[in-house]
Amino acid sequence: MSRDMALPLSKPAPSFLLLPPEVRDCIYDAALSWPVISDLPKTVPLEPGATVHGHWEQPLCTVPRPRYGPMRTPSLLLLNRQITSEALEVLYRKPLMLDTTPPYIPQLGQPMGIPEIISETTLQNLRFVVLRMDLDQRQSARYWFKIIEMLLDIWFVKNNLEEVQARIQCPPRQGDTRRGSHDEGIRAEYYRRLLSKLRGFGEQVP
Repeated sequence: MSRDMALPLSKPAPSFLLLPPEVRDCIYDAALSWPVISDLPKTVPLEPGATVHGHWEQPLCTVPRPRYGPMRTPSLLLLNRQITSEALEVLYRKPLMLDTTPPYIPQLGQPMGIPEIISETTLQNLRFVVLRMDLDQRQSARYWFKIIEMLLDIWFVKNNLEEVQARIQCPPRQGDTRRGSHDEGIRAEYYRRLLSKLRGFGEQVP
């Protein structure tokens, strides 16, 4: 073979960005979805933190708290700025369902903050959120109220919401026992306060 003979060059691989935008959006839609919040404990390790009993002399806010381990970012969101921007726009328009409260933090006397699971930036860029709240227990009603307060504080600062659905499940009445009536009264009060918070938000941020 002559030294002057050039070898044929292989054709460059076609760029993903040469695909029509509609096709790219279909790929983003099929590849990306929000995690199921109630399934996080099964898929992401929860580091338990320290027990309050071993830190009686410390302020509770300084005691190591439970927290989720590192969560994985889909590779599609790590390719380049244009693909990340296009993919996030599709993802933000997909409904995020909050179907359970985060783990309870004994050191704080309330559930883990929502931003410890979903960043404030993500929450403020969402378009469609579904809140599926089960007020079966007195504590769950109180926890949901805390979560709604956290969410509304974040959304009052900034939001891109187009729709928020609130699906509230209340248990049937359990009779006229003193304890049952007391718990039902507390749940009913939190139910009224939840509705008032959500309606107030809807009126102020149409």
